[in-house]
Amino acid sequence: MSIVGINYEKCSICKKCITDCTRSLFKEDSSGKVIRLADEMNRCNFCGKCVAICKENAILWEGNWEDDVKSYPGVEKYEENVSYKNLMQLLMAKRSVRQYKIKKIPQEVLKKVFEAMRYASSADNRRAWNFS
Repeated sequence: MSIVGINYEKCSICKKCITDCTRSLFKEDSSGKVIRLADEMNRCNFCGKCVAICKENAILWEGNWEDDVKSYPGVEKYEENVSYKNLMQLLMAKRSVRQYKIKKIPQEVLKKVFEAMRYASSADNRRAWNFS
């Protein structure tokens, strides 16, 4: 996915894209009546926050969002699939272990780990990660 601009006929100048973009790619012009996408340095990481926050659907983007967002039946009712208690137990038990072993890891296991890393929480919804 890539952000390509703003549909000015739909834009209500609510400025939510300005406040939500962690890369500060949206700017007001000097009049304060037009918002511009300024990404000459290609800093956009395609997190999709601007698309999600814009109630007017004014953010123009290219690509297939579904290629990067996985879903499953019942995802809208996540609390029925994963209880608060079970989720909290998992989060509280999560530990970072750095006691490495000299042992070959099967390629299939590595692929699963990297796939999980792509969809794990990150500061900027960075789903555009690639591992090789």
